[in-house]
Amino acid sequence: MMQNDESTKIIIGLTGGSGSGKSTIGKSCEDYDCLYIDADKIGQEVILRGQPGYDEVLAVFGNEILGANEEIDRRKLGGVVFSNPEKLKILNSISHRHITEKIKEMVSITDKKFIIIDGAVIIGSIVEGMCDYIISVISSKEIRLGRILERDD
Repeated sequence: MMQNDESTKIIIGLTGGSGSGKSTIGKSCEDYDCLYIDADKIGQEVILRGQPGYDEVLAVFGNEILGANEEIDRRKLGGVVFSNPEKLKILNSISHRHITEKIKEMVSITDKKFIIIDGAVIIGSIVEGMCDYIISVISSKEIRLGRILERDD
């Protein structure tokens, strides 16, 4: 891990599979005056209409991924990319760049000493280099599946 540029801030990457409990842990850190950054939430935001990734995603995947409200329908997009590793790689290259930019911006403007970055794909990303520490949250497959089913209805 590399020391971050802002020596007064400590950046912790919180990673783990879907349903592992990382978001619960990360959000609880807000009670201790930490900045909690949810990379998945940012990923959803950067492809909203009017945001930086919207036109880029449409240019690659076409209007068939749009919902009735002209927003990108994440289920339709998921149906395209999760069945094709190359398309998933393209989507990640678009969205991860915008997610990283937003995270860097949030880190630079906060006055919080501790920053928690919650992301499933921190290891091997640019964000990993920003982190002073990485914490991996691990849960059994059964627990993760139960949480995902409850969360996603």
